[in-house]
Amino acid sequence: MRGFRLVLCGGLLSGCLSAAPPGGVAALLAGHTLRYEATEGTEPDLQSWKADGSTIFHTYGLGRSPRSGVWRVEGRRYCSDFGDPGRPRTWNCYRVKVLENGALVEFDEIGDPFALIQFTRDWRGRFVE
Repeated sequence: MRGFRLVLCGGLLSGCLSAAPPGGVAALLAGHTLRYEATEGTEPDLQSWKADGSTIFHTYGLGRSPRSGVWRVEGRRYCSDFGDPGRPRTWNCYRVKVLENGALVEFDEIGDPFALIQFTRDWRGRFVE
């Protein structure tokens, strides 16, 4: 499910940190496709990651088309950019959690670690290949 949530964290509270998935984030994503949980009344989105750092996000609906981007791993964080080539990168980074014995993956957007209140996005999905 794609959603938004309000997170109350201060500084580097341990409750706002997560453990890395077994084998690391790059091994978890490279060469795989994830089907995100759909919100009510919408088709699920798909995202595929390649080992070369490219990714494709398939969105469904009227007038929507796949978006190409790039991805990288910074420590235990997954980061992506879907902006236009040739301009400076704007990386959006997420904590990655593996749930249900690897069947479910959750991405939690990382905001300012020193903000008392944050409005963040989370994405959940299951591997299709």
